Amino acid sequence: MMKQLLACALCLTMLFTADAYAQLQEKIDLKIGAGTTLSPTGVLGVGSADYRLSENIALTAMMQWSLGELQDIVFPSFGGRLILPRSVISGSEKSGLELSALFGAGPVYREVNGFKASHVGYTTGLGVDMFLGSGFSFGGTALVNLTSNVVEDSFFSVFGHVGFHF
Repeated sequence: MMKQLLACALCLTMLFTADAYAQLQEKIDLKIGAGTTLSPTGVLGVGSADYRLSENIALTAMMQWSLGELQDIVFPSFGGRLILPRSVISGSEKSGLELSALFGAGPVYREVNGFKASHVGYTTGLGVDMFLGSGFSFGGTALVNLTSNVVEDSFFSVFGHVGFHF
């Protein structure tokens, strides 16, 4: 009797674990990329992590950094992403094109031509990702970054990235 109860408990645990894993699958997106800032031009590094609340909405943490001769930027931001999912565009949930609109805010440190400033920044933009089966994507994003600094009140960034989805 005890062996049967243990076997039943083991089966229920495995079913519960499989169901929990299926619900968590592809809820986390990690992306890393590189690109450029415009005005002034500089090399840009980008990293982001998303947690998908649904097929259409994700919470996002992003870091943009540019360390160069003309400017230094460190801009962590927190916000969200509105997603037009790949199932709408291509009819497939595993592969295809996904479009998104990003928005966020955070502290910004900038040094441009010797002028240093720390202030609040806001970012908004559009992104596109091409999913190649489960777990991997590549794409690009264009952002407008607005800051509370009156001297250098905005900068644009364009970058490509690779993504891993869990």
